[in-house]
Amino acid sequence: MDLPSNNGKILTPPDRNLIKKLYLKGHTIRYIHQEFFKDKCSEYAVNDVLRSMNITRPRGATAKIKHDYFSTIDTEEKAYFIGFLLADGSVRHNKEKKNSYSIRLELKYEDKYIIEKLTELLESDNPVKEYKSSARDGGWKEKHNAYNAFNSTQMFNDLSKYGIVPHKTLKLKKLPSVDEELMHHMIRGYFDGDGTVYITKNDSKLHFGFYGTYDFITDIRDYLINKIKLNKNKVIKQKNANVSFITFADSKDIKTFYNYIYSDANIFLTRKKNIFDYYLK
Repeated sequence: MDLPSNNGKILTPPDRNLIKKLYLKGHTIRYIHQEFFKDKCSEYAVNDVLRSMNITRPRGATAKIKHDYFSTIDTEEKAYFIGFLLADGSVRHNKEKKNSYSIRLELKYEDKYIIEKLTELLESDNPVKEYKSSARDGGWKEKHNAYNAFNSTQMFNDLSKYGIVPHKTLKLKKLPSVDEELMHHMIRGYFDGDGTVYITKNDSKLHFGFYGTYDFITDIRDYLINKIKLNKNKVIKQKNANVSFITFADSKDIKTFYNYIYSDANIFLTRKKNIFDYYLK
């Protein structure tokens, strides 16, 4: 039976099946409406379809997840995601439950495969979601992002040992410790999240570096100086912001850092590695 929308038009069985399929893949009702049914019905009509079909999907504490994944950091992937979550992860306390926490990772849509990999490793049935937002007043940029969130108090407790806590941006002071053989994977994860690599237009010179709190970036720099003999470049504090940065452009530093973080690497942000590869070839 066709379902009337609130503007007098109807949604056909194929429309309803498409709504069901998209929703179960993880898309929001707003996204489904804006991308597929904006000219045919209202957002409320899309929601009515799902309610009439009794469609739900796992969310929150009911979703499957490997809660103890970060209990022991003993693989490349675990170390990498410790670094990545330090940079780009966010932690939220679920106020409706006293001891409930959510760990979220949101990236550009083109980097969705990183979130999909974490979801796979956590054996979670939470689907990776996406959203788009238009440019707005005040200089906001148009976004097309992917994200996933994992509710797990045990995972929060394990990650907190490495500085991944609510409002971590203001609290990070020291590079966390993992087995020495895994440190380059963790640093690569942080670099993929809060690092930068680019080639300048005026002199075609490659630069790479890190962003973060002054103490944290200083600690990364000092570790890399001791470990791989990078130059002792200055950490720069940005004015009116709790963000500092450091960059390197010496050819020796570039090659040394590249060889260090990508040694035995099976997971990395492809678009950043491609810039190194293009320059070094």
